[in-house]
Amino acid sequence: MRESLPTAVRSNSASQVQTTRALAKARWWFSMPGIKITRQRRSRQTVGVAPSHHGEVRLTEEVSRIDTPLASVEWFETVADSAREDKHRIKAINYSLPLNGAPDWVDLKVRRAVWQIKHRVLHLPPPPIDADAANSLLQKLQSNVAEESFEPTLASSLSMRRTRKKVIGALLRALEHIPDADLRAFTVLNRNWVFTPEQLNSISASTLKNRFRTHLKRAGVLDLPGVFIAFLHGEFEPSAGVYVIHFHGVSTAEKAEALRGLKSQPGYVQSATGAAPIKIQRVNDRVTQFTYLLKSFWPQKAVRRCSDGEERRDRHGSRIPGLFQTQYLVWLNQQSLGDITILSDAWSRRNGGSPAMRELYLSIYQRRVDE
Repeated sequence: MRESLPTAVRSNSASQVQTTRALAKARWWFSMPGIKITRQRRSRQTVGVAPSHHGEVRLTEEVSRIDTPLASVEWFETVADSAREDKHRIKAINYSLPLNGAPDWVDLKVRRAVWQIKHRVLHLPPPPIDADAANSLLQKLQSNVAEESFEPTLASSLSMRRTRKKVIGALLRALEHIPDADLRAFTVLNRNWVFTPEQLNSISASTLKNRFRTHLKRAGVLDLPGVFIAFLHGEFEPSAGVYVIHFHGVSTAEKAEALRGLKSQPGYVQSATGAAPIKIQRVNDRVTQFTYLLKSFWPQKAVRRCSDGEERRDRHGSRIPGLFQTQYLVWLNQQSLGDITILSDAWSRRNGGSPAMRELYLSIYQRRVDE
């Protein structure tokens, strides 16, 4: 499939032309449902697919790169991968709830004690789980897996596969006219975005997003011209039993540099393990880097004290253990895609924008625009 090259790219080097052609093929793939491609090699840098219990990604269905220029892109969860993940989530939620829906004290205490021993988290109390909310999510997951009806939710891997293809494809098209040199990918952490299970239940994603947006406004980031998009993501840290929230995003280079001004706002400091509060990367592989921004699962990454006395965070994530997995999924089920997304200077009903930016906006806020 060939598409005409943008004027800005036509004057660049041959490598940029090759990248543009690769992006065109990538955009085509993101717009095609149920595409089947063959596997050439595996990668540890899989994005969007839930890890196994050993922290490795298991892809048993054939998947691969789309084309040679997309050297580091190739992996994206298949329908079969997502269905298996949702089946695991169904099993985990069932395990977290009382048998037969009856609140039997002995049943819960014994099953949760067995679970805590199995996952080596005896030091953590069981998280508070709303049984009605968990059952509601359970019905959505079962409906999606059985293909009885499609229930969109951030807590379903099958649902998020559709969402990620739609949003990431729209993002690729919306930013295709901007050269790589003028874009930056970023991750932002804040020490105040760390929550115990009780605290997570009492806060919403929209509240966290609005707090971050306020900080961005104070730092002057949103006043600069150029697109800015960020998605909320989370991890579970089992040593302390807390959820760590952060944002992944992409923006113009100028806005990304302005992110450093967040350090004047409270909480944007180096973590106990030495992680910088603001990480900025050049964009050199759009599909891989953009796919990383919006994920379909939260991992568990423990902070461990090493032999030299320093605390270090696990590099590779593993699955969040049972009860805590159920809690974060129930929490995600209560949020919308718009609740976890900040989109600035793209398109609006008042100011308009390019058709590609409008497509991106609608891929995130479809319901709100239609209402």
